[in-house]
Amino acid sequence: MERGLMWRLLAVVGSAALAVVTLVPNYTQDLPEWWKAALPSRPVALGLDLQGGIHLVLEVQTDKAVEGHVDVLMEQLRRDARDKEIATRDWKREGTDALVFTVVGEGKSAAMEKLVADNYRNLMPVSGAGEGQLRYRLAPAEIDSIKQLSVEQALETIRNRVDQFGVSEPTIQRTGKDSILVQLPGVQDAARAKSLIGKTAQLEFHLLAKDPSAPGMKRLTGTEVDPATHTAREVPYVVEPTILMTGDVISDARHRPGQVGEAP
Repeated sequence: MERGLMWRLLAVVGSAALAVVTLVPNYTQDLPEWWKAALPSRPVALGLDLQGGIHLVLEVQTDKAVEGHVDVLMEQLRRDARDKEIATRDWKREGTDALVFTVVGEGKSAAMEKLVADNYRNLMPVSGAGEGQLRYRLAPAEIDSIKQLSVEQALETIRNRVDQFGVSEPTIQRTGKDSILVQLPGVQDAARAKSLIGKTAQLEFHLLAKDPSAPGMKRLTGTEVDPATHTAREVPYVVEPTILMTGDVISDARHRPGQVGEAP
């Protein structure tokens, strides 16, 4: 009986000693070399329950991603129709995933339908349009793909932004269909975290406006770097409101050095 009690006491003392040794790096980094070589030298990462922090659940606006995709398709289709000399008018998006327009000219509707069928396989014709009108809706598989991609892009964007806080072991994971869980142990500036993480990120391509004074133009500010002095300066740009392309069509982008004497 006494021997069994002795073993229990040794187990308790050993566990307490192991806990102390493990927690020492949390209180000091000034450890001798022999300690770093033989014993734990990295602090134990404390979660929200021990050191506090920020817990956020963000909802990805997947419907907005679908709307943006339809807007881009609508602009592409309008340009293709113009190139084929098919006159159209009254273009508009209906809801989040459909578009409708009117074909002008006798016999042109068939040519337009063929153009869509040959080049826009992700658009499905919808019956019930008015005279001269054509209505199309994104295929369900295409909608699911866009929503899935938008959540994946949001996850990657949030991970890059969280790196700015220097959090050792943040939790960033998808939860539910279109939500993202973010836990930042030790971060106390909730306002800055919400502002940085929740900021919308959307890559869009616009044409420079031919007439900057025309109504509806968008005014943006960019940065240019002088290749000789390497100094940066702000440059104003005026672009057309129409979105020609978004970042979801880019499969890869990377920085490459130019040839001798050329900029990257």
